Amino acid sequence: MSYDLHPGPMVDDVLFLKDSHRARDIFNNREVPKLVFRRADQKFFSFLNSNPITDNVKRYIDIAGFGGVIDSGYRNLDHGLLEALIERWRPETHTFHLPIGEVTVTLEDINVLWGLPIEGEVVSGCEQPSSLADRIVRCHTLLGTGRAQIA
Repeated sequence: MSYDLHPGPMVDDVLFLKDSHRARDIFNNREVPKLVFRRADQKFFSFLNSNPITDNVKRYIDIAGFGGVIDSGYRNLDHGLLEALIERWRPETHTFHLPIGEVTVTLEDINVLWGLPIEGEVVSGCEQPSSLADRIVRCHTLLGTGRAQIA
């Protein structure tokens, strides 16, 4: 039995990057460059293995909403799965184009998978410019280290 699967979107009018997307070469049976994956969390989780987080600190991480990230731990990458997802990701529409239809990642997905909060006040950075010295003083004040003055 054969299936008539269309590997790309049925209507590709909005895909203005289609001529430079790596999927084009795949669909045309051309050689595609091997993807190199980099990640920055290996040293972080290695450090956590050597220096376990105390319950007191973990409580604050949980309160901040990042407990799910710490609890998930280090995961090995599935290179085949990542390549398949990259080949199907369309930056123009922020969706994965799969044989069954289009799929996107929502904030609710992030909330369920990582436990990261998606409701509440927005954290968007500094409201007004400040010097490095001012930021150091603010950090010490907020952390309660008693070193609110710079020597």
